[in-house]
Amino acid sequence: MKRPPISGSRLHHYSKGGQLTFKYLNHRTGEKEMLTLAAEDLICRLIEHIPDKHFKVIRYYGFLSNRRRGEMLPKVYDALEMESKDAPALPCYASMLKKYAKVDPYECLFCRDRLEFVSFRAGESREELIRQTVLEGQLRSA
Repeated sequence: MKRPPISGSRLHHYSKGGQLTFKYLNHRTGEKEMLTLAAEDLICRLIEHIPDKHFKVIRYYGFLSNRRRGEMLPKVYDALEMESKDAPALPCYASMLKKYAKVDPYECLFCRDRLEFVSFRAGESREELIRQTVLEGQLRSA
């Protein structure tokens, strides 16, 4: 969904006579100015920005298009003699949990030893998982 053509924070005053006052950036002077328009005039100005039915809005094209960006952007960097930017490494689940919740998901609740991920079981409570883990440990040691 696209953003609205004029944000609510820019609207300043609406009079009962249908006059609307709002702030805008005057690109000629580079300063913010106030403008008062009749509601019909404002609607006419906004309608100009609505694309025709079935009109395809293109955000990026050329070497920045989604389809070509991966193969063309390194070539553009080479042509401009720029260093290509590597994608930042994504943090893993365990490091995010350690950072925000101060919990190591790979640490055993009983012996504090390092765990190895084997499988995932959804829908069980923590107590049920602990009980089942204790049972499995007893069966292994017997």
